[in-house]
Amino acid sequence: MNGQPLKVSLPGAAYQRGQRWWWRVKLPGEDKPRARALKPEGQKAATKDLQTAAKVAFKLWERAVEEEAQRRVRIDADEKISRLKAKFLQKMHDVSQLVNGLADKEGTGVQERVDGNVLAAGSSYETEETGICDCCGTRDVPVTSLQAIDSGQSLCPDCLTALREAAGSNAPHEAEHTR
Repeated sequence: MNGQPLKVSLPGAAYQRGQRWWWRVKLPGEDKPRARALKPEGQKAATKDLQTAAKVAFKLWERAVEEEAQRRVRIDADEKISRLKAKFLQKMHDVSQLVNGLADKEGTGVQERVDGNVLAAGSSYETEETGICDCCGTRDVPVTSLQAIDSGQSLCPDCLTALREAAGSNAPHEAEHTR
């Protein structure tokens, strides 16, 4: 470049009113153009000097562009947050329905339902069927390990052993009463 200053023309129209400079322009973020007195910072009235008026107009434009950019960024961020929040809430709703559906189905564990869904999707992955111990609430107990007792409850091996031990310690006591 040969040292000449770069000239930038701003939108709108600059004009003099009573020897003072004014600018009629629609700044970024505004709906319609309006007249502005080109007052230097700290002054009560518009300037009489054209170069000062041009500097003031440029600062007004620059500030308006910056504010509009910040406003748009906030709007975009708010919209994005709203979209992500809606997606998150939908996912949480879906998970909640899945969990409620699993809780409604008695006698089966979460793993069984998940594996069943995997098998339904066409996977060749197979797993052992599982259930829940009616005594201690342990989940994912293999169904082949659950034992049904006279009351109809299904017990895991640990609870069944504990029940047998408790019944065994009471057996001699009951025998004494029957004699």
